[in-house]
Amino acid sequence: PVQGHVYRATLNLPSGRSVIGLQVNATSADLHIEHLRLMNDDGSSMLLDYFLGASDHSVVFRSDATTVVENHDALPRAFLIHSAQVLDDAATLARLRDYTFDPHQALFLDGGEALGEGDPEQGDDERVEQVQYEPEHIELNVTANRRGYVVLADPWYPGWTAKVDGQPVEVRRADYAFRAVLVEAGQHKIEFDFAPTYFRWGAGISIGTLILLLGRAGWRSRAKTDSKGW
Repeated sequence: PVQGHVYRATLNLPSGRSVIGLQVNATSADLHIEHLRLMNDDGSSMLLDYFLGASDHSVVFRSDATTVVENHDALPRAFLIHSAQVLDDAATLARLRDYTFDPHQALFLDGGEALGEGDPEQGDDERVEQVQYEPEHIELNVTANRRGYVVLADPWYPGWTAKVDGQPVEVRRADYAFRAVLVEAGQHKIEFDFAPTYFRWGAGISIGTLILLLGRAGWRSRAKTDSKGW
């Protein structure tokens, strides 16, 4: 057996100084640095692991032959975020390609309302729960302690509509490819439904055709009756 220890340190950097390197001296034969995070005065942070092409991860199990690592960058299908910017597609793609982009802390929308006060991440007391998930209908229960966007990591496509507590709301295209709706603080029920325009047009044409056929059938029936003198 090998005795293992976990250490965590916080360093307060002087204002106006730059970090140009990190040197670690260890006599141990096995040293694993899980991650380094730079915290800003406004509460936002940047994971320095991304500079090395690594993800935000931690070791949850280790043996002589196996190491199991949990990837904290993995996002749930639906989540809350309290920071959003409105950008055009070119600017959004440029930001998404930046290795410092953290989907927990920034959301880029094709329109709508920008948000940017306080901690951007979903709080420990906030919830987004999947109640029903079908190809053309999705229901979510949301508990938010302040205004934010509920992001559904499903492809955005014309024809998707949404309701919050039964009231229609606009579905925004988020991070170029996903869906998002704005919610206020409190508990809410969100419903996504797929009703493409061509389906409504087709339904309208079908109903219109049926009305014309019924009208023509009635006219022919009346004309036949009149010709017989009844």
